[in-house]
Amino acid sequence: MMKNCFLAVFAVVALANAIGNTPTPFIINGTQADEGQFPSLVVIYQVANETHGIPICSGSIIDDFWILSAAHCFLDKKPEIKFFVVAGSIDSYVNETIYDIIEVRNYPNYTKSQVDLALLKTDRKIVETDLVMKADYTWKRIEIVDNCTLAGWGKKSTTSDEISQYLRYINGSTIPTEECQKIWSLKPDVKITQSKICVQWYEGGHSAEGDSGGPLLYDGKIIGVLIGGYPLERIPSIFERVSSHVLWIRRTIKTA
Repeated sequence: MMKNCFLAVFAVVALANAIGNTPTPFIINGTQADEGQFPSLVVIYQVANETHGIPICSGSIIDDFWILSAAHCFLDKKPEIKFFVVAGSIDSYVNETIYDIIEVRNYPNYTKSQVDLALLKTDRKIVETDLVMKADYTWKRIEIVDNCTLAGWGKKSTTSDEISQYLRYINGSTIPTEECQKIWSLKPDVKITQSKICVQWYEGGHSAEGDSGGPLLYDGKIIGVLIGGYPLERIPSIFERVSSHVLWIRRTIKTA
């Protein structure tokens, strides 16, 4: 019997990633999320000036000081570029809970290893509330699960620039990596290895994807991090499999 899993992402920027430069799809035909439904999610901003930031990716709170996201979000960024995260609301206009990022650690030899993971350290301890919470991640390798949920604040259609003010979500299922590779075979630079997870979205949400770095959750635990997708019906989204890299995550946090 297939169990439920949850993917939550913030669809706010173009998705340019290590598996190929694929356009960012949008949340279409979604349902508005409830306040506190995805309390581990954060939006990651690049500082533009003293009062403004540019949303670049999303991530998940996994420790008192650490956010899990995707490495390609920070590739080729100059050392002087600063980042911050916003947590705790389904309303994209609300930014009361902000943490500055003081360190970004991409997976070692990211461009060669193609392991698209990053850890971000906050300037102070993250305070948990009903709306801001840590998510667990698992050693267990998860294969096929049903009724996954994609959430984000992205455009409502491919023909409009209108952005959803409130967090919305749609549903889908994971599929075998072999099947995913066949679907993606028309794009030869995309390699679906066993360290990836693919999710196929249900009919009506074919343009659903989201922002890089968002978590794929199963039984309340993170099993994947969003790294790629394409805005066409029946093209699955691609995630880095977290269970393959738990040792790196824990060692990085412990030795920081």
